[in-house]
Amino acid sequence: MNASSGDRSQPLAPAHVAMIQKLVADYCLVSKVEPGGAEASHAAKELLKWFQAGETDATRLRELLYSRDLSDEHSRL
Repeated sequence: MNASSGDRSQPLAPAHVAMIQKLVADYCLVSKVEPGGAEASHAAKELLKWFQAGETDATRLRELLYSRDLSDEHSRL
Protein backbone atom coordinates (compact mmCIF):
# COMPACT_ATOMS: atom_id res chain seq x y z
CA MET A 1 0.00 0.00 0.00
CA ASN A 2 1.09 3.56 -0.58
CA ALA A 3 1.66 5.74 2.44
CA SER A 4 1.74 8.99 0.49
CA SER A 5 -1.50 10.26 1.97
CA GLY A 6 0.27 11.36 5.17
CA ASP A 7 -1.80 11.71 8.33
CA ARG A 8 -5.03 9.81 7.74
CA SER A 9 -6.91 11.94 10.28
CA GLN A 10 -6.63 14.94 7.95
CA PRO A 11 -9.54 15.77 5.64
CA LEU A 12 -9.28 14.57 2.06
CA ALA A 13 -7.76 17.05 -0.36
CA PRO A 14 -10.03 18.22 -3.20
CA ALA A 15 -7.93 16.22 -5.67
CA HIS A 16 -8.49 13.05 -3.63
CA VAL A 17 -12.24 13.66 -3.46
CA ALA A 18 -12.32 14.18 -7.23
CA MET A 19 -10.34 10.98 -7.79
CA ILE A 20 -12.72 8.92 -5.65
CA GLN A 21 -15.76 10.50 -7.33
CA LYS A 22 -14.32 9.63 -10.75
CA LEU A 23 -13.59 6.06 -9.69
CA VAL A 24 -17.18 5.65 -8.46
CA ALA A 25 -18.62 7.24 -11.62
CA ASP A 26 -16.51 4.95 -13.83
CA TYR A 27 -17.52 1.94 -11.74
CA CYS A 28 -21.21 2.82 -12.10
CA LEU A 29 -20.88 3.21 -15.86
CA VAL A 30 -18.97 -0.02 -16.42
CA SER A 31 -20.98 -2.08 -13.94
CA LYS A 32 -24.34 -0.57 -14.96
CA VAL A 33 -24.96 0.58 -11.40
CA GLU A 34 -27.30 3.48 -10.56
CA PRO A 35 -24.99 6.38 -9.61
CA GLY A 36 -27.14 7.44 -6.64
CA GLY A 37 -28.01 3.92 -5.56
CA ALA A 38 -26.97 1.67 -2.72
CA GLU A 39 -24.28 -0.16 -4.70
CA ALA A 40 -22.62 3.11 -5.73
CA SER A 41 -22.68 4.24 -2.11
CA HIS A 42 -21.15 0.94 -1.01
CA ALA A 43 -18.43 1.26 -3.66
CA ALA A 44 -17.61 4.80 -2.47
CA LYS A 45 -17.39 3.62 1.14
CA GLU A 46 -15.04 0.81 0.15
CA LEU A 47 -12.83 3.21 -1.79
CA LEU A 48 -12.69 5.59 1.17
CA LYS A 49 -11.83 2.74 3.51
CA TRP A 50 -8.92 1.65 1.30
CA PHE A 51 -7.79 5.24 0.80
CA GLN A 52 -7.80 5.93 4.53
CA ALA A 53 -5.86 2.70 5.09
CA GLY A 54 -3.10 4.19 2.94
CA GLU A 55 -3.87 3.03 -0.61
CA THR A 56 -3.82 6.28 -2.60
CA ASP A 57 -2.99 5.05 -6.11
CA ALA A 58 -6.02 5.38 -8.44
CA THR A 59 -5.04 2.35 -10.51
CA ARG A 60 -4.71 0.15 -7.44
CA LEU A 61 -7.98 1.46 -5.97
CA ARG A 62 -9.73 0.62 -9.25
CA GLU A 63 -8.25 -2.90 -9.14
CA LEU A 64 -9.44 -3.38 -5.57
CA LEU A 65 -12.92 -2.13 -6.43
CA TYR A 66 -13.33 -4.40 -9.44
CA SER A 67 -11.81 -7.42 -7.69
CA ARG A 68 -14.37 -6.88 -4.92
CA ASP A 69 -17.07 -6.84 -7.59
CA LEU A 70 -15.81 -10.11 -9.11
CA SER A 71 -15.52 -11.71 -5.68
CA ASP A 72 -19.14 -10.76 -4.89
CA GLU A 73 -20.26 -12.15 -8.26
CA HIS A 74 -18.53 -15.49 -7.68
CA SER A 75 -20.04 -15.84 -4.21
CA ARG A 76 -23.53 -15.57 -5.74
CA LEU A 77 -22.93 -18.50 -8.15
